[in-house]
This record gives sequence, structure tokens and C-alpha cells, in this order.
Amino acid sequence: MKTLTTIVLAFAVIMAALGVAPVTYAADGPNLLVNPGFEAPYAKQCCHTSTAFPPNTPIDEVQVAFGWRGWWLEPRFPDFPPTCDGCMSWHRPEWREAAPFANRIHSGGNAQKYFTFFSTHKAGMYQQVSGVQPGQRLRFSVYIQAWSANGSSLSSTIPDNDLAMKVGIDPTGGTDAFSSRVVWSNPFNSFDVWGLYTVEAVAQSSAVTVFTHTQPRWGMEHNDFYVDDASLVVVGGSSAPAPTTAPTVAPTTAPAVVIVPTTAPTAAPTAAPSSISYTVQRGDTLRGIGRKFNVSVADILRLNSISNPNRIFPGQVLRIPASGSSAPAPTSAGPAPTLLPPTNLTSYTVQRGDTLRSIARKFGTTASAIIAVNPGINPNVIFPGQVLNLPFNNVGTGKTYVVQRGDTLRKIATRFNTTTAVLQQLNSLADPNKIFVGQTLIVP
Repeated sequence: MKTLTTIVLAFAVIMAALGVAPVTYAADGPNLLVNPGFEAPYAKQCCHTSTAFPPNTPIDEVQVAFGWRGWWLEPRFPDFPPTCDGCMSWHRPEWREAAPFANRIHSGGNAQKYFTFFSTHKAGMYQQVSGVQPGQRLRFSVYIQAWSANGSSLSSTIPDNDLAMKVGIDPTGGTDAFSSRVVWSNPFNSFDVWGLYTVEAVAQSSAVTVFTHTQPRWGMEHNDFYVDDASLVVVGGSSAPAPTTAPTVAPTTAPAVVIVPTTAPTAAPTAAPSSISYTVQRGDTLRGIGRKFNVSVADILRLNSISNPNRIFPGQVLRIPASGSSAPAPTSAGPAPTLLPPTNLTSYTVQRGDTLRSIARKFGTTASAIIAVNPGINPNVIFPGQVLNLPFNNVGTGKTYVVQRGDTLRKIATRFNTTTAVLQQLNSLADPNKIFVGQTLIVP
């Protein structure tokens, strides 16, 4: 035991010398968080605040794991400009699941990913937990890693991009990440490896809220963050039974820069049914896969957070619910997402230098047609990172190309007079360097 203690202390000294936060080991008591592993289901977060959208419209670009919510600084002029010349722009991040990229998952089948493109942000995740007892000392721990790069490198290339990675607890249970009541940990950066972020605070009410926080210094092409394996445990103070209810959201007034839930789940989540993995083969359809495993297409869509049932591709790994079981519908602090029909519009993320006219030329449509499917858009003001609907469905209307030996996404983009970014958008490719022989790509 003495030898083990010596090794642990020596390791802690080495990690401190390298600038890595010390690891905090398992604490007393059960984990109070719902879905601490950020597993499926993932659901679109509610709701858009712009008058361009009907009330209670979920946000397509914000898809978070059950039990969690995203928060962010809302870009605004002049302090946090969403677009500008010669300065750094601010965007709301996009939230997605990390699967199927195993190197970005700490354990289990999934992790939460959020990112901005050629821009910076101030954002993170949060969960409110009720049923704690005032006076209890709580410890919040979570694994986070970052990818900060320009270009197609699979590892970070911007080591001086301070990311302000940290975690916090609001001991009063508030959901405002900008509140002075939040107790924050000391920040440190963790590029391409998992860092364990830990903070402690004493509960001051019957609810507490835990937060993660990131704020990149530079607006790199890729400012991506991955969050997994969180825990909230009682480590001291008065002892009280662990809460048995799902996180609830106190209806508090929050500044406009924070997205605050309007409703709350009222019951503890039930465990997701057992599932198996299936790799999509050439010629597969969701209907055919459903028949093969005796499950419904709707169950497969929900379990994999697929919005377009016509867009699956060879090599894609799907989770299939156990035969005869039904995947739970995503439950979130807002209306459940609506499954989009096969005529679902294609989306495109605006790139630097884009105009509506150039986007229309790129996809063989017209600026007026794009305006028609983006109600409320100002055709004279679009900005990098903005997500636009395009007036067609890729499936059956666009061309396809089967990847050949020696192909790269850049070569294919050149062949079809387009860009790698467009191909990524059309094919939902998280990593432009991972295409394989025989894969069918949609091309404009």
C-alpha cells in the first residue's frame, strides 16, 4: 500500500509539472446525474427565439443527449459579431453525438460533441439536479477533450489556442451559466486526450446545477469539444438520500444570451432498450433493415437520431433495438422532435465568401428558391456558420459517385467542380479524411 501511495503521489507531481489538472478519484455515494455517459437518445433542443420561426420550434443544429442541455452566448453586434471583416466572429455552436468515432468517446457507446466552424464561442452543457440537501458538499467531474485545428489534420494544430475549458456548479440550482453564483474550477486545456475536470461546492438549496464551459481564443476552422462520463456525488456535509427524480428546471428569468428551458421532464427516464450494432451494406434501406430485424423504421430513426430516413450509406453503423422492443422517444425539456418526411430539405452551412447567388450556382438552383425555403432570411446578410435550407432533397435528385481506390475527398471535389466542405455537408461526413472504397457519395 505504501508503494502504491508513493506511485500515485509521484504521478500527481509529474502531471502538475506538465500543466495537467490532477485526477480526482471516485468519491462517496451514488452518481446523482441522469445519463452521465451522454448516451442516446439525442434530441433537438427547444426552442428558437427568432420571430422567423413558429413558437416552440426545436433547433436543428442543437442535438443533445437526454438529461442535458446546451447553453451559449448568443452572438450579437457589436460585442460578439456573428460576421465581420478583419475580426473574429462568434457563433452558436452545433451540438451532435460523437458516435461512431470511437477515439472521441471515453467509454460506452457515445459522447456529446459541440463545435464552431471558423469562429469562436462561449458555451457548454448543463444539467440541473433536484433532491439534494442544503449543506451537502458535492463534487462534479467530467471528461472533456478538444480538437483545435485548421485544415484536415486529425489532431490539434493550434497549441496556443487557449480554450478556457472548465466546469462549474451553481449551488443554488440556477441555470444561468453567467451568474456570479457559479463556482468554477481552474481552467486548463486538453487537446486530443481526455482531461478530467473537477469542481466542488456546498449545496445551498434542494437543487444544484452543473456546467461545462469552453471559450476558444481563436476562431479556428475546427473548434470541437467532446464531453463524456460525468458524475455528481456527495463527498461531505449532511447525508441525505440520493435524488430519485429526473433533473427539473426551475423557471427562472435568464439573460437573453442563455437559452433556458421552458418546461421540464417530470419523471425519471427509463433505461434504453438493449440494442445491437449493424453496419449498413450496399443496397440497404431503413425499411429493409427494419424487416431484417423485425423492428420499425421509426424505432431505428429515434435510436440513431436520424432526421432524414433516405440518407444512410454503406459502412454507417446503426444501433438496432432488440427485436420486438420499441426505442424510447426522446424526452427533453421541450416538445419532442418531429421526424422529417422523405422530402426533407437539404441543409447547407454558409462558408466564408458565400453569397446566395454563389450558393445557388453551386447547387444548381436559384437565389429566389433558397429564399422561399428560408422564411425570414435577409438575402443581403448571410454569414459564415449560418445554416440554410436548400430547395431540394439530395436523394434521387442529385448525382452520386462511388469512391474508387486512391480517391480523396479533395480529388472528388475537384472532379465535380465543388469543394470538400460541400461534399461534407451533402454526405454528413464528420471527418473528411475517412472515406472508403465502394462508399457512395452524393455530389452536386
